[in-house]
Amino acid sequence: MNPFDVIYGWFVSLFGNNLDSFLLGGECDGLEVVETGSDLYTGIGLVALAIAVVIMVVYYYVINSSKLNKWWHWVIVLLFIGVINLFIGYGWTSGELANIGDCLMYLDGDNATASLITESDCWMFGLANFFVSGIFFIIATFVGKWWSTSLRRTPF
Repeated sequence: MNPFDVIYGWFVSLFGNNLDSFLLGGECDGLEVVETGSDLYTGIGLVALAIAVVIMVVYYYVINSSKLNKWWHWVIVLLFIGVINLFIGYGWTSGELANIGDCLMYLDGDNATASLITESDCWMFGLANFFVSGIFFIIATFVGKWWSTSLRRTPF
């Protein structure tokens, strides 16, 4: 199993099982969703991880200023990374809504089709991506901060 599938699986209660099935690479086979192996979690997770690592390197090694060695400076960077990834998660999933198959659609009252995956689910996935990127940044911080000259004790 893909590690990104496991990590995002912790947050399925936020964005729902339908979007989870779709992001796991689910495609319609009749009325059932079957996994095709082309999951979107890997791409989104790699982008979130890359952003967290790049910003960690910039914060600890490029900026590396003793003026930014307070814990709340680090929290601001953490929130900045989270907000970037919130919009990436929302944008990526809402952009994929056009690719949803019939098994993830339903007929509404006017015999028009509507998706079982809503914009709200996409925003909630963005929130999950916010948290996932925060986890990545925290891990990257503890791995990479030790060689910084001015910020090695930030946030603790």
